[in-house]
Amino acid sequence: SALREIGIRHIVLDECQNGSKRYGQLDKLLTALGITNLLGLTATPINLSSSINGSSLKIMSRDRNNLFTKIQHVVPIQEVVQQGYWTPIEYRIVDVDVKNLKLNTTGAEFTKESVKKSYTENKLDSKIYKEVDKLRVEGIKSIIVFAPSVEDTIRLKGSIKGSRCIYGDMKASERDKNLEDFKNGKFDVLINCQILQIGYDNPALGAIVMATPTNSVALYYQI
Repeated sequence: SALREIGIRHIVLDECQNGSKRYGQLDKLLTALGITNLLGLTATPINLSSSINGSSLKIMSRDRNNLFTKIQHVVPIQEVVQQGYWTPIEYRIVDVDVKNLKLNTTGAEFTKESVKKSYTENKLDSKIYKEVDKLRVEGIKSIIVFAPSVEDTIRLKGSIKGSRCIYGDMKASERDKNLEDFKNGKFDVLINCQILQIGYDNPALGAIVMATPTNSVALYYQI
């Protein structure tokens, strides 16, 4: 009722791939406010749809159950890089055996059990240590490590000197302090578990160590 009284008629929704299905909370809010003008912004305009034939990726505008029915404007990544908004990414591939990774029943993501087994069998702790050491020697001052579980996150934090960590069950005040200090350069390695996956902005970030396997194109792209 308060929003209706303000007289809102237009909404711009960031990360619009989230919660954009018809009959969801966003749809109910728009209906309640009588809003028909909705603009979405996202780097990943795709949704994962499930059916009896399994899971498949669909462009949001081609999903009949999506609120966004038209793509109005596309900015090519190369253009964003050339204009200086994004830094060109240098990919470094570390040899990892993925034979133990198994998809869940929907085919959308790897099972937690197989991710854990793959992490252990590939001795990723050791590989992460080596990569962090290499990056530090190169002078990289801001590194995020994506770890697959809270257990892995806490263990890595205890083993990588000068690092801190964040995860869902951590006290909000401690998590916010670690994020603030990391962004301000007070320490150089942040071990992260399922927090900084979407919409994290840190211009000083020098490297990402991706130790969390994912079958999600959207999630990988966002990270």
